[in-house]
Amino acid sequence: VMYQIFPDRFYRTEQPKSDRTDITLHQDWNELPLVCPDARSGDNQAFDFFGGTLEGIREKLKYLEELGVTVLYLNPIFKARSNHRYDTGDYMQIDPLLGSEEDFKRLCLEAKQRGIRVLLDGVFSHTGEDSLYFNRYGRYESVGAYQSKESPYYSWYTFRHFPDQYACWWNIPTLPEVNKHDPTYLEYIMGENGVARHWLRCGSSGWRLDVADELPVSFLKILRKTVRKENKDAVLLGEVWEDASHKVSYGEMRSY
Repeated sequence: VMYQIFPDRFYRTEQPKSDRTDITLHQDWNELPLVCPDARSGDNQAFDFFGGTLEGIREKLKYLEELGVTVLYLNPIFKARSNHRYDTGDYMQIDPLLGSEEDFKRLCLEAKQRGIRVLLDGVFSHTGEDSLYFNRYGRYESVGAYQSKESPYYSWYTFRHFPDQYACWWNIPTLPEVNKHDPTYLEYIMGENGVARHWLRCGSSGWRLDVADELPVSFLKILRKTVRKENKDAVLLGEVWEDASHKVSYGEMRSY
């Protein structure tokens, strides 16, 4: 029995606090979310937060166990600019609004003691423009791909005209698309100390892959071997909206 949690809106243990000046914090849990379209794409910016936390999820484990839940699927929990966090800012850091890596480890440990496994959301087709890797707004202490062609992350992205014209997910400029064949990106995600293995070591039981049909089959195969090498019982669950048994994606018959 799987239970999906959107972390910002599940349960909070105290009123939300943050040093960020670019967001709105809802003190009233029952307020309506804000709708603020991005001028470039029309996509909602989603810069308002209600303050749900990993600790809030942990406090509700008994309730979830009583429901018969055996798997918790968490929407993205890594540092990001938006409340949905599909615009990853740093794959190796829990978003401070949600808690810490120690909070995540404790959640996974106590969940497992109740027969519940934790599944993380892996967003590997794109990052956020406001990220350690792209760093369009200079908010990270790194040289991002947007800032310099000498950036260690420059080869992760495809620029049509540097720096403002680049491939992005479904033409949404806040989500620059990643080159899934780039060796340095593959190493970052699937290396010995890469993203995939790190969070399994922290207690996750696997990954739900965002837009799996937009990831190359070669990428999926390497990721599967990587995950199983770290934990033979770990699961990879791919998001495919159509019938995955005979899906053609970008002109290629997919094999799952």
